[in-house]
Amino acid sequence: MPPRIGFVFGSQGGTSEAICKSIFAKAFQRNLCDRGSQLLSLNQLQAAGIDSFPVLVIVAATYGDGNPPDNGRKLWRSITKKDTSLVGCMKNVRFGVLGLGDQNYNCFCGFGRDLDVRLGELGGQRFVERGEADEAVGLEIVVEPWIGKVLDLLPRVLEVPPVSYAQSSAPMSFTSTLRDSKKRCFVATIKDGKYEEYVKFHQNIYPEVVRGLRTFGVNSLSLFKVPGTLQVIMQVSLVANIDFNATFGLESEYQKDPRCKEWETLAGASFLSGWVECEEFHSSEQEWPKALGIIMEKSAAENKGLQ
Repeated sequence: MPPRIGFVFGSQGGTSEAICKSIFAKAFQRNLCDRGSQLLSLNQLQAAGIDSFPVLVIVAATYGDGNPPDNGRKLWRSITKKDTSLVGCMKNVRFGVLGLGDQNYNCFCGFGRDLDVRLGELGGQRFVERGEADEAVGLEIVVEPWIGKVLDLLPRVLEVPPVSYAQSSAPMSFTSTLRDSKKRCFVATIKDGKYEEYVKFHQNIYPEVVRGLRTFGVNSLSLFKVPGTLQVIMQVSLVANIDFNATFGLESEYQKDPRCKEWETLAGASFLSGWVECEEFHSSEQEWPKALGIIMEKSAAENKGLQ
């Protein structure tokens, strides 16, 4: 059965709305969406509930230097306020964002980019990479291929449950420090100054990688940077005990998909030294440095107390 989809636009002058209407019409004609699917503005989505559709196809224009258009301001305010109830509110939602902008402005596609990142932070899972169309050179250069990709992906957008990527303020808490075959832990050294960029890299994960990881047994991943160091911890929840190198290494079936291989190559070349499996799990920021043999610098207050 086709999914119920929200075709959502944030439009100042009407261009985003027109493009979104076109996508809706094409999807409906091809029987790619349920009859309960709707065309609505970002503000109307906010009123209905941002998690009211299992799939969102969003076309968002940027107004001025990175601002939301008028019919998207209410939604933007609602999802950027400090409210703990927002955490994970989109965990069951798949989404794709097409941003429209103009390179003559400083914040090209600024709102589209910010919206895409924020929806990911709220637990939403991208089923298609963000598109960024430039009015200065011709929107159709990006818009048409992006629409084609969306229409190709919609028939199977709900086939595979999402893999959750999260930037944790603390590592996942496991009850045991002994190896659990369904919970694995790895450590790598992040290149100096690259952690925030690495997190964004994960937030824009390729849909093919999500499907590949899920297909070969990954339930969820969590990233954690040990404070004051360049060490990054990756904790993985699996459906079963698997040989990680054989399943996800260079010669694996997973990396035979060119997009998966590209993703893993980029991660290694641009951000990391390479993952090494750990024998222990910890849930404390203090325990990790000790386990990794890292000597942490004491604060001025701690040094004063030792004198």
